[in-house]
Amino acid sequence: MFFSNSERRVTLTPCFYYLLQRTTRYHENQTASLQAEIEHLRDIVGARDKLKEMRKDLIAISDRFTFKDTMLKFERDSSSAFVDYP
Repeated sequence: MFFSNSERRVTLTPCFYYLLQRTTRYHENQTASLQAEIEHLRDIVGARDKLKEMRKDLIAISDRFTFKDTMLKFERDSSSAFVDYP
Protein backbone atom coordinates (compact mmCIF):
# COMPACT_ATOMS: atom_id res chain seq x y z
CA MET A 1 0.00 0.00 0.00
CA PHE A 2 1.55 3.27 -1.10
CA PHE A 3 0.58 6.71 0.09
CA SER A 4 1.05 9.94 -1.67
CA ASN A 5 2.57 12.92 0.14
CA SER A 6 -0.79 14.57 0.49
CA GLU A 7 -2.20 11.53 2.27
CA ARG A 8 0.70 11.36 4.73
CA ARG A 9 0.21 14.84 6.08
CA VAL A 10 -1.21 15.05 9.50
CA THR A 11 -2.81 18.19 10.74
CA LEU A 12 -2.00 18.92 14.34
CA THR A 13 -4.93 20.10 16.34
CA PRO A 14 -4.74 22.52 19.26
CA CYS A 15 -5.56 19.60 21.52
CA PHE A 16 -2.44 17.81 20.29
CA TYR A 17 -0.29 20.90 20.97
CA TYR A 18 -1.77 21.14 24.45
CA LEU A 19 -1.02 17.48 25.09
CA LEU A 20 2.51 17.88 23.76
CA GLN A 21 3.06 20.92 25.98
CA ARG A 22 1.75 19.10 29.05
CA THR A 23 3.93 16.04 28.49
CA THR A 24 6.96 18.25 27.92
CA ARG A 25 6.30 20.09 31.19
CA TYR A 26 5.80 16.79 32.97
CA HIS A 27 9.12 15.44 31.71
CA GLU A 28 10.92 18.69 32.59
CA ASN A 29 9.48 18.59 36.11
CA GLN A 30 10.37 14.93 36.42
CA THR A 31 13.94 15.66 35.32
CA ALA A 32 14.25 18.52 37.82
CA SER A 33 12.88 16.32 40.57
CA LEU A 34 15.33 13.53 39.78
CA GLN A 35 18.24 15.99 39.71
CA ALA A 36 17.22 17.30 43.14
CA GLU A 37 16.99 13.76 44.46
CA ILE A 38 20.45 12.94 43.09
CA GLU A 39 21.88 16.03 44.83
CA HIS A 40 20.18 14.98 48.06
CA LEU A 41 21.66 11.48 47.78
CA ARG A 42 25.11 12.98 47.16
CA ASP A 43 24.72 15.05 50.32
CA ILE A 44 23.75 11.93 52.25
CA VAL A 45 26.81 10.06 50.97
CA GLY A 46 29.02 13.00 51.97
CA ALA A 47 27.49 13.02 55.46
CA ARG A 48 28.00 9.27 55.72
CA ASP A 49 31.69 9.65 54.89
CA LYS A 50 32.08 12.39 57.51
CA LEU A 51 30.35 10.20 60.09
CA LYS A 52 32.73 7.34 59.29
CA GLU A 53 35.70 9.65 59.92
CA MET A 54 34.14 10.88 63.15
CA ARG A 55 33.51 7.29 64.22
CA LYS A 56 37.18 6.44 63.80
CA ASP A 57 38.19 9.51 65.81
CA LEU A 58 35.68 8.74 68.56
CA ILE A 59 36.88 5.14 68.80
CA ALA A 60 40.47 6.36 69.13
CA ILE A 61 39.45 8.84 71.85
CA SER A 62 37.48 6.14 73.64
CA ASP A 63 40.45 3.78 73.49
CA ARG A 64 42.69 6.46 75.02
CA PHE A 65 40.21 7.10 77.83
CA THR A 66 39.87 3.38 78.46
CA PHE A 67 43.64 3.02 78.59
CA LYS A 68 43.98 6.00 80.97
CA ASP A 69 41.18 4.66 83.17
CA THR A 70 42.85 1.25 83.30
CA MET A 71 46.18 2.84 84.21
CA LEU A 72 44.57 4.91 86.98
CA LYS A 73 42.85 1.82 88.41
CA PHE A 74 46.11 -0.10 88.25
CA GLU A 75 48.00 2.71 89.99
CA ARG A 76 45.32 2.99 92.64
CA ASP A 77 45.23 -0.78 93.20
CA SER A 78 49.00 -1.16 93.19
CA SER A 79 49.53 1.78 95.57
CA SER A 80 46.99 0.42 98.03
CA ALA A 81 48.51 -3.05 97.83
CA PHE A 82 51.90 -1.81 98.99
CA VAL A 83 50.67 0.34 101.86
CA ASP A 84 52.39 -0.67 105.05
CA TYR A 85 49.74 -0.96 107.72
CA PRO A 86 50.94 -0.61 111.33
